[in-house]
Amino acid sequence: MAREIEPSPAPLIEILHSLAQKHEIIEMPGDQPPVHNFFNPTGMELRAYLDPEHMPGMTKFISVIVSEAFADLRGVDPETVGQYETSWGLDTKGEPQPLETISKVATQKVSYEKNSEEGKANRRDYLRAMCEAAKELFRGEPLVEDLHVLVPIERCGANIARAMDLPGACIEVKRLRFDGYPDLLGAGTDLDLETAEKFEGKVVRIFEGVVATGSTEAVIIAAILNWDIEPVSVDCDAVIMCPVGAKFASEFREAIFRGSYDRSVYSGGTLDGDWYLVWHPNDTLGDQLSDPDLFVGKPILGDGGDLTSNL
Repeated sequence: MAREIEPSPAPLIEILHSLAQKHEIIEMPGDQPPVHNFFNPTGMELRAYLDPEHMPGMTKFISVIVSEAFADLRGVDPETVGQYETSWGLDTKGEPQPLETISKVATQKVSYEKNSEEGKANRRDYLRAMCEAAKELFRGEPLVEDLHVLVPIERCGANIARAMDLPGACIEVKRLRFDGYPDLLGAGTDLDLETAEKFEGKVVRIFEGVVATGSTEAVIIAAILNWDIEPVSVDCDAVIMCPVGAKFASEFREAIFRGSYDRSVYSGGTLDGDWYLVWHPNDTLGDQLSDPDLFVGKPILGDGGDLTSNL
């Protein structure tokens, strides 16, 4: 029986090239595939090319990145990557770790039921735990007025920032899956010039609930580059970072902006076939859970946007 041949990404890249005003190829270190950076200040409508089973609510973007590099990040054993050193750590004084609350809520179907009282209670617990953990980021590295610009990502990072009453320029970013290209991942953002100009000469601190693939960070960096803005650095603050995604984002940043940093409270997990962050039997975060075996193969975070919304 003949093996089905997956389509080459070349036709899609050509389509995106035709929609863009500018197309730049950003080389990654080692033998990683490059990242394609597309830019059109009037926007690129991608609905016709996106996977209908993973259709984002927003489909028109000013900046878009696409790469095959993300395919190799899936299913990596955390032990082969090691601990990605970003953590501040939490002093919980014997109380349950916020991460256990977050994961328990993420694994329960009722948490996503908008009209369920139990679901609403779960989401309140989830947001409260995310805020408790996020406080450690800003205790370890406080925001400095006139130096830092906080950039919370809609929806999860922005919902946490609003709950904590943090200032910032919230940005919409969507992860993009393409119809017929299962190993190709992209990300798009609507970062406009007016917002990007606020980053000139500043330390940009991207704020997220979770860094999974690192595609969100990469597309914001690409968008800043597209608008010809020069920040001091582009850092990333997240409650949870998957080591392979954080490593990719760090390498992408270093290819463009030197001296950038990662900060997270937790580092661990691996990516499943759909690039979602899940617990692994060898996860370094297992000691944060009362019974880690109950979580193996299940989401660490779930859909952070849904679980911090409609409380």
